[in-house]
Amino acid sequence: NKMQRKKGNSEGQAPPGEQGSNTSEQDPSGKSKAIVDPPKPTFSEAMVGAKNILNESQNKPVIMKLVYTTIAMLVLPVVTFYFVYNIERFTSFTLTERLRSLYGGVAAVLVVQIIIVFYVLMGLLEKDERAEPEKNKKQ
Repeated sequence: NKMQRKKGNSEGQAPPGEQGSNTSEQDPSGKSKAIVDPPKPTFSEAMVGAKNILNESQNKPVIMKLVYTTIAMLVLPVVTFYFVYNIERFTSFTLTERLRSLYGGVAAVLVVQIIIVFYVLMGLLEKDERAEPEKNKKQ
């Protein structure tokens, strides 16, 4: 009966751990009912849902913070690396090629870390609009 163990037990069910997304459980009356995963939305349905979320007024400030942070993550490290790498043009410092690359890379990584810290702080210091009505109800 090795075949039955591999394919399932004699009732045609898959062994535990090999079941698909369709499983069954018993309701209180003792009848077995199938649990089926809901259908996944199509791409166009998902885009409509995303558009609805983006259009909600409460989400606009959060989305704008995300957009600004994303732009900063793309632009500021590159600008920092370029400035530090070409520091000889702007100041009287003279560095070797290796040191300019090293200092530019370290400065760019530090800028990324600073941006991440500011983004987290913005999220932590943000007022939670859902908590305010609860405070007003208590008063």
